[in-house]
Amino acid sequence: MGGSSPNVKTTMSSGRSFTSFNNPAPERSVYVREMFDRIARWYDFLNAALSLGVVYVWRARLLREAECPRGGSVVDLCTGTGKVLEGFLKRSGIASGVGIDLSPGMLRVAAEKARKEGNAGRLRYVNALAEKPPVRDGAFDRATIAFGLRNVRDVEQVFRAMAASVREGGKVIALELTLPRNSFLQGLYRRYLRALLPLVGGAVTGNRDAYDYLTETILAIPESGVIAGMMARAGLRNVRIIPLAFGSATLFIGEK
Repeated sequence: MGGSSPNVKTTMSSGRSFTSFNNPAPERSVYVREMFDRIARWYDFLNAALSLGVVYVWRARLLREAECPRGGSVVDLCTGTGKVLEGFLKRSGIASGVGIDLSPGMLRVAAEKARKEGNAGRLRYVNALAEKPPVRDGAFDRATIAFGLRNVRDVEQVFRAMAASVREGGKVIALELTLPRNSFLQGLYRRYLRALLPLVGGAVTGNRDAYDYLTETILAIPESGVIAGMMARAGLRNVRIIPLAFGSATLFIGEK
């Protein structure tokens, strides 16, 4: 996707800069965890509202491309409120899923949903870094991450961990917000990100910083070929790039 340099940094109102892609600062993990804890109860609602429901279409495409075998297993990094694992349960009838996330607040929402829907026996949620998921090598059929690459400190390490976690023949799938290639559409999208997104998100949650952060991390995303190259260096093969909604989101798929 046409976009900003991965080295671009933006200073948040806290005075700290955490919005560059692949930012290794240890403090970034603390910032991200606290930010998502504050907006956890609003997260699903705002994702749907601010994307005009398109986020459901994107997740459905991820599930379709994953082709997870019935009765299989999935590890989902940056799982948030567990939407991806819920989708695998409904579409593929997975036997088990493990969701990893840095935010205890998001995981509480995920675990509560699993309990209410009777899925607590098949879905397990763990508070940990995406770079160091506490799972066994080769234990899963699929490894996924949706809208989380912008929030981690070491993207290549995340892909290495995902590759290690799947069996031979398994797939690693990443879904991420990106910038449209078309210059006109990209201009409109940038205006939406700068003006409407932080305004609405901030008004609903009382935390505009979180949506300023979202805007700046999307604008700092590198071209899709850069991310695909990271997957290849992590040992994944047959890496594919699938732009969605004119490139406002992109699927990255690799095989072990």
